[in-house]
Amino acid sequence: MADSKNKEKLFHTLELHQIELEIQNEELRRTQIALSESHYRYVDLYEFSPNGYLTLTREGRIAKINLSGTRIFGIEREALINHLFTALVTVKDRDHWHILFMKLMRNEEVFSAELSFQVGDGSECHSRLSCRLIPANDQNLLVRINFTDITENKLLEESLDRLQKIASQVPGVVYQFRVRPDGSCCFPYASEGLNNVHQLSPEEVREDASKLFSRFHPEDSDGIIEVMRKSLQDLSLFSHEYRVIDNDGTERWLFSNSVPQREADGSTLWHGYTSDITERKRIEKALQESEFLLKFAIEGANFGVWDCNLQTRQATYSPIWLAMLGYSQEDILPAHQEWLDRIHPDDQITVANIMQEYLEGQTEIYHVEYRLRCKDSSYKWILGRGMLVSRCKDGKPLRMIGTHTDITERKQIQEASREKEQILSQSQRIGGIGSWSLNVTTGYLTWSDEMYRIFGVSPKTFGHTVTAINALMLPDDLELKNSWFNDCLKGITMQELIFRIRLPDDSIRFICSSGKLQYDTMNKPLRLVGSMQDITSRKYQEQKSRRHLKRLSHVARLSLIEEIVSGIAREVDQPLDAIVAYSGVSLNLLEAASPDLAKLTEVIQKTQKEALRVGQIIHKIMKCANPNVHHKVISNLNELIQKSVDLYLFDLKRGNITILFELEDDLPVVNVDIAQIELVIINLIENSVEALENSPANQQRKISIYSRLLFNNRLEVRVKDNGSGIAEDQKQKILMPFYTTKTEGMGMGLSISRSIIEAHDGNLYFNSRHEKGSSFYFTLPTHIVDPKIRTVD
Repeated sequence: MADSKNKEKLFHTLELHQIELEIQNEELRRTQIALSESHYRYVDLYEFSPNGYLTLTREGRIAKINLSGTRIFGIEREALINHLFTALVTVKDRDHWHILFMKLMRNEEVFSAELSFQVGDGSECHSRLSCRLIPANDQNLLVRINFTDITENKLLEESLDRLQKIASQVPGVVYQFRVRPDGSCCFPYASEGLNNVHQLSPEEVREDASKLFSRFHPEDSDGIIEVMRKSLQDLSLFSHEYRVIDNDGTERWLFSNSVPQREADGSTLWHGYTSDITERKRIEKALQESEFLLKFAIEGANFGVWDCNLQTRQATYSPIWLAMLGYSQEDILPAHQEWLDRIHPDDQITVANIMQEYLEGQTEIYHVEYRLRCKDSSYKWILGRGMLVSRCKDGKPLRMIGTHTDITERKQIQEASREKEQILSQSQRIGGIGSWSLNVTTGYLTWSDEMYRIFGVSPKTFGHTVTAINALMLPDDLELKNSWFNDCLKGITMQELIFRIRLPDDSIRFICSSGKLQYDTMNKPLRLVGSMQDITSRKYQEQKSRRHLKRLSHVARLSLIEEIVSGIAREVDQPLDAIVAYSGVSLNLLEAASPDLAKLTEVIQKTQKEALRVGQIIHKIMKCANPNVHHKVISNLNELIQKSVDLYLFDLKRGNITILFELEDDLPVVNVDIAQIELVIINLIENSVEALENSPANQQRKISIYSRLLFNNRLEVRVKDNGSGIAEDQKQKILMPFYTTKTEGMGMGLSISRSIIEAHDGNLYFNSRHEKGSSFYFTLPTHIVDPKIRTVD
């Protein structure tokens, strides 16, 4: 029984345990279901969280990653598992990530950071990371990372930063202006340009705009309010120019332009900008003044103005343009054809070509002179100028404006001047005279047409410089020409220069040139002007005449000597015969044994008488041959020297002889026979030239002429050469008549010269050193000028 009860009790206990176990199992099943549901919810939260989650191993490889993370990276999960996390970080952020990772592994700290990743499509993704170090069951440290895609925020930040930078560079202020329903105003946004435009910071007007309104110019405030009210009511564009007054009292012009929009709370918000237009206003004012001055200048200069639309062929003509041709506004239609119809037939092609060249860009400006028909059918010369001011979108010329100037009077003057130039050119050609002008600054040489004919060159080949002239001259004349030219450039008044040129046909021509320096208004040298004449024929005639005169002079001297000798022979023949006869008688008387002294004395006295008679005859002949009557005038001795040298200039050049002058200034005048004194000077020069003929080829041949006042009120002239000198045995005879050291000549030149000088109460003498040269001197008395006596310049 007891066993049965024990079995029942045990069975009952087992049943209880079974019930408890079933209850526990049910509880476990419910718990497992709840846990499973919780797990799925966790997985859903983990996988589909807006943030990315991943776990890194100690080596930095991805152990786990949720779906959101794969979407952020744009890479499949299988490709990311066990992938180095560093490889996903952009190159620029890898060093930064490496430092953070090592720091995390050492300190087990939680930190946040921003990194950029290279995602699957090649773009860049910006993320914010929260990292935490956690221990794993296998004691391997793991890093859990929570990251969020902030690319859009970054782009917004960058866009805002760019907008701020752009706004800061805008010349003015970019703003948002709000009018609240209660009428209060503020600037929710204003760029930093507000400081420059209104001298206020954006913070000062962010809540209240009254400070800005207080800067408006009192005269412009009502206008601003009116435009603002209209924009507020109609939501129309706010665009207005107005003035503000700065803290220092400076007045500036501003321009505001903004677009309004209505907001939900009833406010109105304007988006716009304000710029400082003070400089533009100043320019506009200056432009207005310039336009006034231009209009005044055009009217004052009597310019006619035209404006033409080249596409529509419409045109407008100013009142001066119309009046210039005698028309009124009613006479001319606003058409381009009105102008074309009035162009002179002979000028139409020229005008059309010049206009076409300008419109095609071949010339920089339209500039043409032509004739236009007036209302009375006469023609006026017009200077037309114009320029293209606009083109069509396809590049075709659209609008052109220009001016007309009446140049009829100028054309008439030019025509008259052209006729005068033609007459001058013809006159120069007939006279063989050309004119020239040298610009002393540029060195450019301008020639008349005759100059080219004289020199046998053409305007195209001639160099138009002094050097070009030098190339045409004979080398022997260059030194003299250069000296003359330099003196002209110094303003020294020079005598005419005679030089030789060689023409292309190898012929030699003689040219006579004169020149004078001209000055500008500042008295600075401006140009050298002058003329040149071909004097070849005259020179050859002079040389021929000189040779002829020399022959005539030689024949005349021979005839004179023959006549003198004949006269002497006739006059002294009888006295000499008597002297010879008396001398014979005297000798016979002396040879007698007893000389008759009385008779001898008588014969000797008769001989003496005849001898005296011969002397009287010779004295009378000499007096007739060298009369003391002269054609004397008051003269300047230096000028006589210059004239004498000029007569002998060709021979000096031919002999390559340099002539030097040392003439004392302001010498007293002399009373002389000009022809005789010139003859003396020429004789002395001729002797010096002949003395230099046999000089060595390498020796410079030189003649120097001096003049000076001596202490005894006498003038001295000295002609010096550097020839061979006079031999000692010739010095005593050189001034004697009929003595010469030359193979030709009569030896009378120096003797006659001495006689002329002595007849003028002067002296002629010389000194000479063998192989060193000779100097011949003569002196003349000075003369006290009587105003009644004629002088010779």
